[in-house]
Amino acid sequence: MTYELYGNPVSLKKIRDDFESFLQLLKSRGIDEVAVYFGWAWQLEIEDEDWEKPEDSPAGVREQVKRAERVTDGFIGGDELFITVREFSYQRQYCHSADVRITSEYPNQHTEEQKLAWIADGWEVHESIDGEWREVEG
Repeated sequence: MTYELYGNPVSLKKIRDDFESFLQLLKSRGIDEVAVYFGWAWQLEIEDEDWEKPEDSPAGVREQVKRAERVTDGFIGGDELFITVREFSYQRQYCHSADVRITSEYPNQHTEEQKLAWIADGWEVHESIDGEWREVEG
């Protein structure tokens, strides 16, 4: 089974707010390390020696993004950024199309919490189980 959650915010600022809130959530839950991967567009401009290790702390991810935004034309909501959280059993993707996607094997406590938070914040939310998409009403 594959579960996907898609959130489309009302503004690009909401993507940045979501990114910061997500990093704070990781810190508050005691998650010290996540896997991070910058998508193709960011990598076109960043030299290999500028890359950090693929696993980093939430604060380290924030610093990697800040540095990448300084040296490239990339930015959260304009380029792909993948963050895998083993403890949440999911991968979070900040997309080039100014949305956020979460993929996991099954819906879980963490995907449900995120779904409710996005709805409360006015986001358009969809979810899919094995490719069958439906809009989530608030």
